[in-house]
Amino acid sequence: MQYQLKALKINERLNLKNEIAVCYNYISMIYQTKYQLKEAEEFANKSFSIIKNEKPNRSHISIYHNLANIFGMQSKYKEALAMDSIGLELCEQLNIEFNKSMFYDNIANCFYYSNEFDKSIEYHKKAITIDSSFKNNKQLGDTHINLGAIYDELKNYSKAEEFYKIGLDLCRKTGFKIGTKNALEQLSKLYFKTNKVNSAYEFLQQSNAVKDSILNEKTEQKIAELQALYDTQKKKEQIAQQELKISKRNVLLVVLLAALVLSFFLFRLFYYRYKFKQEQKLQQELVKEELKRSKAILESEENERQRLARELHDGVGQLLSASKLNLSSLTSNNCTPEEKLRLQQSMDTIDDSIKEIRNISHNMVPDVLLNLGFVIAVQDFISRVNQTNKLKIHFESNGFEESMLDNTGKLMLYRIIQELVNNTIKYAEATQ
Repeated sequence: MQYQLKALKINERLNLKNEIAVCYNYISMIYQTKYQLKEAEEFANKSFSIIKNEKPNRSHISIYHNLANIFGMQSKYKEALAMDSIGLELCEQLNIEFNKSMFYDNIANCFYYSNEFDKSIEYHKKAITIDSSFKNNKQLGDTHINLGAIYDELKNYSKAEEFYKIGLDLCRKTGFKIGTKNALEQLSKLYFKTNKVNSAYEFLQQSNAVKDSILNEKTEQKIAELQALYDTQKKKEQIAQQELKISKRNVLLVVLLAALVLSFFLFRLFYYRYKFKQEQKLQQELVKEELKRSKAILESEENERQRLARELHDGVGQLLSASKLNLSSLTSNNCTPEEKLRLQQSMDTIDDSIKEIRNISHNMVPDVLLNLGFVIAVQDFISRVNQTNKLKIHFESNGFEESMLDNTGKLMLYRIIQELVNNTIKYAEATQ
């Protein structure tokens, strides 16, 4: 109860309606186990009033079942049957077959206490069908004992004995001692009624033995709890005395330890400070070396680009120019119009190739960057891109001075801008 009330307080603060209803239901069940049925019904109704307006879920099944139980225990069979019907509808809606049996069991008990034995048998059998499919032997044992009681009332003693014995076997297999005691007790009464006195006495003894074992278990559990409480209290007193002794001794140890720890930390502080400075120096040297290596690699790559550009411009470019001159010399009035057209197309192709090689050579070695500076080089590059009508680039330069970067830095930044623009044209499909 203590923990349920704590949980209820938290759920109310968070306004979790479904969880509040579940807490009310558990509190109701606690009262029910104490047979405080007025309080049990009060909290069950609180729970029911909340879930009526909530979306159905599995936890609601327990609430309807609990409320049906409470009504049944107070002989309010009409109200109990109404709750059982709602519970069955919810099981059907949520496709939960297992929980149907507990509602069938409730309905069967309501009809039993209303002396409608045929209906009671019908619903007990429905419960057995479901519990058998799930091998719920404990509940099956209880249901068979209830069926035995109905046939006992109907004076069908052979049937009653059959169901009592089935229930007894199931309860024994599952270790359900209360069910075992009830089955033995009922069989004892049945045999007494049918003049089987020896059997009645035998089963009565067995019933009392099980009853004693249940009582012994409860007694042993209570004794164990009291012994644990005593041992705990005794240990607390011993611990308190030991703590007092230890606390006095620890004062001196703490002072000594504090001095030792302080000395240790001062030493580590100075050591790590010295070590950190040395590592900083080493790191700075490594960075310098890495920068040198990177610069050398970049310069090497740029030299290779320049070499390739010269090869293209001076080698392939000159060859194409010579080819154009040779083709120009072939122009003659003796050529047919078709030959003249093909000659002109070939010369145009060579012109385009020469322009393309010049562009590639210029991109690889931007002379304007070396001769006129970074900003003018970028403006020249953008101007050439804008002439292609593939992309319109707007460029601004504010506060940049040539002295801010060395030649390698300018060249790398120029290459980065080239790559960005090329990727934009290639992938972005941008217009501005």
